[in-house]
Amino acid sequence: MRWFLIALLFFLGSDIARANGLRSQLLYGKAYVSLNEWARGEKLDFVWKGRQSPALLTNRWTKLQFTADSPIASINGVQVWLFYPVVAKGTSLFVSEKDIEKTLEPILNPVKAKAGQQIRTIGISAGHGGRDPGYVGGNTTEKEQTLLLAKELRTVLQNAGLNVFMTRSDDRYFPPEEKAEMAGRAKVDLFINLHFNQASPLIKGVETYALPPAGIPSTAGEHSSKVDPGNAYDHRNALLAYQIHKAVVDRFDVVDRGVRRARFIVLREAKMPAVLLEAGFLSNREEAARIRDPKHRKELALAIHDGIMAYKKLVERGAAPEKLPLPPAGEAAPSPKPKTDVKPPTKSEIKPETKPETKPDSKPQTKAEPTDKKDGEEEPAKVEKDEPSVQPELKVEPVSKPPAETNAPPTVLQSRVPAKSATPQKPSSGATKKK
Repeated sequence: MRWFLIALLFFLGSDIARANGLRSQLLYGKAYVSLNEWARGEKLDFVWKGRQSPALLTNRWTKLQFTADSPIASINGVQVWLFYPVVAKGTSLFVSEKDIEKTLEPILNPVKAKAGQQIRTIGISAGHGGRDPGYVGGNTTEKEQTLLLAKELRTVLQNAGLNVFMTRSDDRYFPPEEKAEMAGRAKVDLFINLHFNQASPLIKGVETYALPPAGIPSTAGEHSSKVDPGNAYDHRNALLAYQIHKAVVDRFDVVDRGVRRARFIVLREAKMPAVLLEAGFLSNREEAARIRDPKHRKELALAIHDGIMAYKKLVERGAAPEKLPLPPAGEAAPSPKPKTDVKPPTKSEIKPETKPETKPDSKPQTKAEPTDKKDGEEEPAKVEKDEPSVQPELKVEPVSKPPAETNAPPTVLQSRVPAKSATPQKPSSGATKKK
């Protein structure tokens, strides 16, 4: 037995050859691979001048940036939070195998959908509602603003030739697990959850959340070994979150708080690729005024549409990979007209909320500034106890027909704003809202 344990420890501490040609090392209890070797395999030039400077990985189409001891990377100028910090060892940088597999590869090398499989129906969930107002302040409530944005997004998507399902189209409350169930019964292809954030008055910016893989910590450090339904779409979740986030931060002059990971119920229970967008801070006076502005709301809906359409082009057969430049959204070929005879599913019973399994990580690791976001469940505000939850008729809304007197094409979107600097910004702490 003693010799067996010695051999096992030697095996774990040694390099392990991988099928993709990379070799992993056990660092801080996690499998890491050389960033330089991975870059070579991806045909990216690698430049790193030492711990005090960022590492740049570039080619004609792609620019990546990594910083030693930080979990924040930049992909084509967009902040993306890694699962674990980048590690400097001697003259080399290392990134975790899980980040290569579940973060970088899905974004840079999207897997194509099966032949004939197309994205036709988009599910939209306006956060909060009914007895749950979300954040209250700035002469408005979060539930009002999410519903206004959801309706604007519905119009834009229908004009682009897509069917749309909304978990709510008026002021009513549904538990988060029921929202995910409703999207599943409606057989949506993507599930977009809309929210606005809250924190101290000085904090502002945009965050986009995807579900972390099983056994991987969230951005806030919460752990769970449970495999949730949403984990069946780990690769798609990462790509969808990145494309929507990129479209939003490219269109507006906003603080990029990054693509992050959280185990929100609406993401855990989704049976399709799903994301949760925090499209600004209502607790910040400047952003609250912009969020209430109808013009900004329309632009925001167009940006989310841009992200969805970019994702659609990448995963459907015949599309170009992320490394190739995407054409402006207004020049894209129109989507095929989807079916409009979708029958509404039957009603379902509301399930009680459950908390995710959590356990602390006993392994030491270098941590960057912690996120300001708390993982958990969407919790209604405390109000009158006896307000019942109203069950809606589930309805997939088909493409809106244009007026007879016009032959105008679907809404033409503005070209993207040039990519921003790749220098990542560490977000401030302070946001406290749960989902």
